[in-house]
Amino acid sequence: MGILDQLNKEADDKREAEYQHSLLPTMHKIFATLKALLDYLNPLGAIEIKDYSSSMPQIGTLKQGGYKINTDGVGGFAEQNNLRQINLLYKLIGHDTFSYTMQGKLAGEQEADKLRSKNLNVETKTFISERGIPSTTFTIERNFLAMVKFEVDYDNSKIKLFIGNHENLTSIRNSFAASDITDEFLDEFVRYFIRKDRVFVARMGKRATF
Repeated sequence: MGILDQLNKEADDKREAEYQHSLLPTMHKIFATLKALLDYLNPLGAIEIKDYSSSMPQIGTLKQGGYKINTDGVGGFAEQNNLRQINLLYKLIGHDTFSYTMQGKLAGEQEADKLRSKNLNVETKTFISERGIPSTTFTIERNFLAMVKFEVDYDNSKIKLFIGNHENLTSIRNSFAASDITDEFLDEFVRYFIRKDRVFVARMGKRATF
């Protein structure tokens, strides 16, 4: 074995040890917290979200519910000794649809790309306005998915967190050492998830990528 192969094996052994002794137990702790959370939430019914979006106020009031959890990315559960991801999916539901129109071909294309990236249910209709300007009307359902994902970053011995569409059609991404994910961390996350306060986001501050 050459020196580079030896160094690579040592690095792999170190990452595996970190996964087994630190990351995996932390993922088990996260999964247990989320499972317990859903056991409480499902009987309580939907959480009302008033004025969900400041950037798109037409969305109005939504209700949060329909929770599903998986650890294999396709709706099932991975082996507990190989837990690499935890996905919590849920629905944000309102009434009916709303529409708006944007002028300009490029502006319309950019808006369509943005809406698709948010996983919104949207219909588009392009036309030429009376002034001869290419325009697009967007019709959006007040009914879309949100998600939380905890995922092992094996190469960097971190746990990545992604939160999508939980509030204001934004996404939050961050990475944490296993030691960062304490009982206090999870308590603040749960409070944020059930919309009691935003201490969890404030704590991340500039570390979060929106």
